[in-house]
Amino acid sequence: ANSRPEILKTIADEGCGFEVNNLNELEKVQGAAPCINSSPVTSAPDVRALYENGVLDFCIDGFSQVDNLSHNAPGCNVHVRIYNDNISSRFKLNRLGIHMKDAPELLRHAKSRGLNLKGVTFHAGSQCINTDNWEKGICQAGVLFDQFPELTRLNIGGGFPIPYTRTVPGLKEIAYAIHRSIDAHFSKKPELVVEPGRYLVGDCACAVSSVIQVEGKETVSRAILDISLFSGFMEILEIHNGFRYPVQALSNGSERNYQLQGCTCAGTDILASDIRLPELHVDYRRPQNSSRIIFQQTGAYTLDYLPETEAFGFNGAKIPEVYYLKQGKIMP
Repeated sequence: ANSRPEILKTIADEGCGFEVNNLNELEKVQGAAPCINSSPVTSAPDVRALYENGVLDFCIDGFSQVDNLSHNAPGCNVHVRIYNDNISSRFKLNRLGIHMKDAPELLRHAKSRGLNLKGVTFHAGSQCINTDNWEKGICQAGVLFDQFPELTRLNIGGGFPIPYTRTVPGLKEIAYAIHRSIDAHFSKKPELVVEPGRYLVGDCACAVSSVIQVEGKETVSRAILDISLFSGFMEILEIHNGFRYPVQALSNGSERNYQLQGCTCAGTDILASDIRLPELHVDYRRPQNSSRIIFQQTGAYTLDYLPETEAFGFNGAKIPEVYYLKQGKIMP
């Protein structure tokens, strides 16, 4: 969700481990904390590299990945990822996961290839507002734990939502549903693993931009910003049901309706539509005095879409500079 070294170190210092999909991700956290791999589509070279560097826990949702692990991580611990329908989750992650009717055969096959059956995992979908997704996944996992007594770990993935622009269930409500379901479907409590990426880092950052052009309209005015959809806001593009970040304008005046657009020529470069803000203005002689727009809760899945070594992205749009607040001081 956020692989900046300063963020990773902060999380590791609090005692968290990491889920890594490949060698590149492992190198960012190696030595800082224990790591697992819960991607059932990790390539053979990366599986081997992770295994040789001490990662012993892997994930399967198909027979081909069992073959991959048996060759490149012999004797490793495996977790079967089961399908979850992700109902009411903002970002669907259900392209991965084996259906329950096929899971027992897959586990038996993994065992026959010398792999150690360790656990079950699923993902409720990112920004999940439906606690039934966790309860259904836990119920299905309980069935597999009954069939395979050697299983000890339940990885319920992530999905814990943060309130961007709408009300979401709180962590206490979700935790209650999870523990209630575990009590109902497990005779012996499993070791519980969670991967709350967005929940941990989503509200740790904001993105500041300047207005570079305003075209006033009677209904919805157009405001062009000096950043772009392609400058770290790819989740807006990823789905088409009105997802946006909370927006604040540093400006004065009566409110008007605006469409906030990025500075590229792409037709999709729209960061927010029909949003009411104090009247925006541009000072062409002193651009530093133009209105500022702040996008809040941008700590998750923003700059990770972009190459860290580049200053500009698509169509020359500037990639935001990153600053950190450390002990009350802003530092680059």
